Amino acid sequence: GSACESCHAAQLKLYSGRSLDAGMPDVMFEAELECGQCHFGDSGEIVRPEADVCVTCHDEEYAEILAEWTQETAGLLARLDKLLAAAQELNLTTGQQGNLASARRIRKVFADDGSRGVHNYMMAVQYLEEAAAKLEEFLPEN
Repeated sequence: GSACESCHAAQLKLYSGRSLDAGMPDVMFEAELECGQCHFGDSGEIVRPEADVCVTCHDEEYAEILAEWTQETAGLLARLDKLLAAAQELNLTTGQQGNLASARRIRKVFADDGSRGVHNYMMAVQYLEEAAAKLEEFLPEN
């Protein structure tokens, strides 16, 4: 929550759905889950949680779901990186340059967050896929 925001503004902005003016909060944010419920360890230290934290509230399948989310987000970021690199080499129209700039902003939001999509998985997938699709519209096929 607010105590975390002074150092983790990008993460809270994504979690709350305010990144990219999306208005698309994560379902855990909507359920009023506070940062510390996942990020405070047993003795109160701040931790980067693993799947075992998810299964304290959810069933065992969430351990696999967390892995799927992080792998899918990493794959989408890698796909977007490849497309951004290819687009750098082209002479782009104004509209294409706008799509390129938008894709860079989207990539930065999800890369800077560092959660590999966990802070807002639905938004990560939607925005990363849309950014890639817009670049693929004008990039030559490999």
